Amino acid sequence: MNLFCFIFGYIFTAFLLMQPCTPQAVSTQSSQTLLGNFIGFGSVPDKVEDGSVVRVRYQCSRQCQLAVEVVVSALRKTDLVVFRRKWISSTPRANRIHQVLLRLPPSISYQQDFFNRNILNPQNVTVRAWLGNFKNGSEHNSYCGSMLRIYKVLEITPLSERPSKPPTGCPSWSAQLMWQMSRNRIHLCPLESDVIDMLKFPLASTGERFGVVRRFQPFIDRALETARLHAVTQPSVTLSVWIYLLKWCHEENCAIIHHVDRKSSYNTVLIELTDTGDTIIQVHLTTGEDAAFQANQALPLQKWIRLDCYIQDTKVLLDATWDDETRKSEYNFQSSICYDDTDGYFVIGGSRYMPGIRGYFGPTKLYRFGTDEVKNQLDSMPVLLELMRTHQECQEMQTFMKAFLQAVKEDDFLSPARKGVCTPHFERLWGQSEAKKKTSTQAWTWETQLKYSTLYNFLQAKADKIRTGSLHFKHLGATLFEQAVGAMFPVEKAQLKITSKSMAVLQESSCLGNHRASLLLATIHLSGLGHSVNQQQGHVYSLIGASSDDRFALMHAGYKHSQGIDGFPEDLDMAYSYYSNMGAQSSSDYFRSHESKSAAFELFLNASGFGHVAASLEAAWYLSTGNLEGVSQDVKRAVMLQKRVCERNGHLGFMIREALQAYLQGSWQEAFVKYVLAAQTGLGVAQSNVAHLCEELDLGYDCQWRYHNYSILNYDPHPSALLKMGDYYYNYSPSTREESLSLAEKAVSMYGRAALSGSPQGMYNLVVLAQEGHVLPRSVLGLFNVSHRDDRDAVMEKILKRCADLEEEETLTPCSLALLGLQMGKALRRMSQSGAQLLLGYASLLSVLVVAVFLPLQSRFENRPRRPRTSAGSQDGANTNTEQDGSMGATSRAAGNLWLTMNGESWLWQTSDLAVTLSGVCLCAFWTTLLYHLL
Repeated sequence: MNLFCFIFGYIFTAFLLMQPCTPQAVSTQSSQTLLGNFIGFGSVPDKVEDGSVVRVRYQCSRQCQLAVEVVVSALRKTDLVVFRRKWISSTPRANRIHQVLLRLPPSISYQQDFFNRNILNPQNVTVRAWLGNFKNGSEHNSYCGSMLRIYKVLEITPLSERPSKPPTGCPSWSAQLMWQMSRNRIHLCPLESDVIDMLKFPLASTGERFGVVRRFQPFIDRALETARLHAVTQPSVTLSVWIYLLKWCHEENCAIIHHVDRKSSYNTVLIELTDTGDTIIQVHLTTGEDAAFQANQALPLQKWIRLDCYIQDTKVLLDATWDDETRKSEYNFQSSICYDDTDGYFVIGGSRYMPGIRGYFGPTKLYRFGTDEVKNQLDSMPVLLELMRTHQECQEMQTFMKAFLQAVKEDDFLSPARKGVCTPHFERLWGQSEAKKKTSTQAWTWETQLKYSTLYNFLQAKADKIRTGSLHFKHLGATLFEQAVGAMFPVEKAQLKITSKSMAVLQESSCLGNHRASLLLATIHLSGLGHSVNQQQGHVYSLIGASSDDRFALMHAGYKHSQGIDGFPEDLDMAYSYYSNMGAQSSSDYFRSHESKSAAFELFLNASGFGHVAASLEAAWYLSTGNLEGVSQDVKRAVMLQKRVCERNGHLGFMIREALQAYLQGSWQEAFVKYVLAAQTGLGVAQSNVAHLCEELDLGYDCQWRYHNYSILNYDPHPSALLKMGDYYYNYSPSTREESLSLAEKAVSMYGRAALSGSPQGMYNLVVLAQEGHVLPRSVLGLFNVSHRDDRDAVMEKILKRCADLEEEETLTPCSLALLGLQMGKALRRMSQSGAQLLLGYASLLSVLVVAVFLPLQSRFENRPRRPRTSAGSQDGANTNTEQDGSMGATSRAAGNLWLTMNGESWLWQTSDLAVTLSGVCLCAFWTTLLYHLL
C-alpha cells in the first residue's frame, strides 16, 4: 500500500510539472506542501505602483532557488517580464520571509511626458513568485519549470491617473515645444494590401529590350509576411494585364511580363508572346527545374486583350479576354511551383534579356495571395479607349490613302488626256474594274472622301508628283507636317493660330508616320498652345509617338513621368524605361559585362562622371534594377544618368541648331516650333528659349510661365529660369496674407536655388528678401557658412561678400555697393555706442554744414574786385587848397566807412578759414574713426 501511494504521488507530481504554464484566477499561496516545500505571499500591493514591497513566505526542504516577477500582457505582447528578482535559500526546513522591492519600468508606472515617451498600456499586470530546485549549482530555473508557483493579478491604474515621473533634466524650449505639438499625435500602422497596381498609366512598348522594372518588398505585417513565406512552395497568385498589340513579335518570342531573380535567371512567372500570336507561360518548379506550356490562342492585333494568369500550387490557368469573350487554358505541372516575388525583380515588357511586345500595356495588377475574382477594368484608364479609336481612324485613313495611290498608279482618270474633262466624283471613284470593287469600295465611299477632304485635296494637288515618283509615300507625312506648321504661323502675322484644319493635317501626318507631328499634337493638347487643353488627347499622341520609337517622343514621355506633370503620374521606373530606350539609340558602342560585376559597376559609375555614354547606360541599368549585390536600387539616379545621355543625342542637337538658325534669320515662328519640340524632351535650354519666344511673339503670360516652370523642374535648371520664376512669385499680387507668405517662400526657394548654382543676382535677391524679414532656408545658409548665432546683418554680409567675389572685380556692381552700404551702416551703429564718437559724428554733420556755407562765401570774396587804398594825403595838391570845410567832412566819413568794410571782410575771411580748417579736422577725425570700424 505504501509503495502504491509512493508511485501514485510520484506520477501525480510529474503530471503537475509537465502541465503547460497557464495563468489561473488568483493564487496567493501554494495549495499544498510538496515534500516539505512551501511558498506564499505575506503581503503584496493591490495596484501597480513603483517602489511597493512584496513579502514572500517560504520553506524549502533542501537548498532551493526562489524568484519574484512582474509580468505584463498588452495587445501585441503577452507574458512580458518587466521585473525579476532571484535569490537562493540554503537553510532547509525553516520558515522564512523575504522582502522584495518592486522597481517597475516608467513605461507602466508613470504618465507620458517629455522624458517618458514610450509608454505601455497593459491589459493586465501580474506579480508572481516561484520556488525551484537548486541542483549541482544550476540556476537555470523558470516560472514554468518550477515546483511551486503563486501569483496575484494587480489592479491597473488608468493612463490618465498615473503619477508624473520626477524630471531628470530640463529640456530646451524648442524641444519642449515640439513635444507639446506632437504628444497627442496618433501613430497609425501602415495599411498593407496584397493587391499591387503594377501599372496605373499606359505604357508604350516599342518591341525592343526596354520595359518597366518593379521590385516587391516583404510585408511589414508579421502575419502577412509569414503567410507569404509559407506560400513560396505552394503559391496562390493571380496576375492580370491588359495589352494592345500593334504587331506580333519580330523575333521568335517576346516578353509580356517576366521575373528575373537575384542570380539573373528567369523565375516564376514568365509570360511570352510568339511570332504567331500564341502565349507561352514558363514557371520555376520546387525541384529546381523550369517548365512551360503554350496556350494555342492566337491573340488579335489592335484590340485590347486582358490576360489573367492564375497560379495555384501545381496548376496554371490562363484567361484571355477580348471582344467580351473569354478563352480559357489550363495546365498541371508534375511538381509544385516555386514563387517568391521578393527575389529579384519583375519586368513589364522587354529587358536586356528579352525583347518586349510592340504595342501598349494597360492596367496591370498583381494579387500576391491570389483571388477568385479579378477586378481590373479597362475603363480605369479612359485614355486607352481613345488610343484604340485613334489607331482605328489611322488605319482607315491609311486604307483610304493607299486606295488613292493605287488609283493614281493604275487608273487613267488623272492622265493628261482627261485633265480637262469634267468627270463626276462617283464615276471616278466607282469606275474601277469589278475585281477591284471589293478592296476599294469602302475606301472610296462618299462619306470617307468628305471625312478626309483635307487629305484628299492634298493628294489631288500632289497627284502628278506621286505618279512620277518625285514624291514618295514615306515623305508624305513630312510634307503634311510642314504644311500644317506653315498654316499655324501665317507670314503676315506673328500670332499663333491653330485651326481645326491644321489639327487635321497634323493628325494625318502622324498617321503617316511623322511623329514630330505626334509630339506637336501632344504639346498643343497638353499646354493649350492656340487650343484648349485636352490632356487625354495629349496622352494619346504622346503614347503613339513613343510606341513608334521616336527619339523626341521617348524623351518627352520620360521627362513627363520623371516630373509627374501634365497628367502623367510621377513614376521613375516608367521614366527609366523611356530614357533607356533613347539612351541606347545615343550609344554606338553599347556593350554588356557579366563578370567581375561589383568592380565593373564602380568603373562604370566613375566613367559616367566623365561623360562616357556606354558606361552611363551600364551604371544606370544596375541602379534601376538593384539586382547587383552591394548596389541598392536607386531609380532616380538611374534616370538622371539616362537623361544626361539622351540630351547629348545628335538629333536633339541638330534640332536646336536648326531652331537657332531660324531665329537668327528672323523666322521666329519656325524657331518657336522647333524649340517647342525640343522643349518637350525636357531640355532646359529649349524650354527657356520657348519662354522667351512666348514673350516675343505675344503668346500670353501663361505660355511664358509654363515653360519657365518646366525648366526649373529639371535636375540642373539654369539660374536664369530660377530667377524668372522667383520674380514671378515675388511680384505676384496675392489676395490673402496666407497666399502672400506662400508666394514669398516660393520666391525665396527660387532665388536660393539660383544662389546655390552660383548666380550673383540670386544672392542679391536673397539679401533683399532677408532685409524684408523673410527666413532663408538652411540649404542656402549652409552655402555661405552661416551659423545659428549670426544675426540678420551678419547673414546679409556673408551672402554679399560671396556675391561680390563672384562678380567682376573692376566694375561697380550691385552686390559691392550693397555690401559697402551694409558695412558702413554697421560702422555707424558701433560709433553711436560711444558718447565721444557720437559727439564726433554730430560735429561732423555740423562741419559739413559749415563747409557748405563758408566755401561759397570764400569763393565770392576771391572773385570780387579789390578797391584801391586811398587817403587824404594822396589827394591832388591843387585841390587841397581849394576844398571847403563841408567837402573835407564828407571825405573823412567815406574813408572811415571804407576802413570798416575792409576790416569786416578781413575778419570774415579769417573766420571762414578757421571754420573750414576746423571742419576739415573734424571730418578727417570722423572718417578715420569710421574706417577703423570698417576695417
